[in-house]
Amino acid sequence: AAIKEKGQKGGIWNSITTFTHKLVSSGNKQIAIVEDDEMFATRLEKIIKDSSQSHEVKFFTDVTDFYSYCEFANPGLVFLDYNFPSTNGMDILLFIRNVLPKTKVIIISSQEKPSVALKLMETGIVNYIVKDSDWKANLEKVLLQLELN
Repeated sequence: AAIKEKGQKGGIWNSITTFTHKLVSSGNKQIAIVEDDEMFATRLEKIIKDSSQSHEVKFFTDVTDFYSYCEFANPGLVFLDYNFPSTNGMDILLFIRNVLPKTKVIIISSQEKPSVALKLMETGIVNYIVKDSDWKANLEKVLLQLELN
């Protein structure tokens, strides 16, 4: 995914793009979206479902509901926003790493600080998509890399 910091090219965003792995589905057919903007979550869900009819996609606008879901489910992939009213994506990512260590996580957020993105990469996300004018095209590239079907 081509990700750029506003007004700059290169730097951490090139590293993040290079870091993206070609991932093959591990057979786990559950995908979770954790996004507090319900309209955006609905759009994201539709794009993912259109990309892969073989996966079950659920979205959560409330982090507590996602935590409860993780008590009985084991999603293979989580699309995670960074900004939430009561917490942030790093706290949720740390929860996922502790409870579901093999789950792949992709951040999709309007948060554009390179230092935050780098810290998230170090904690094990597989990609970072900025919610900018290119988010949909970048998401489609990531979905192709994931080989969800």
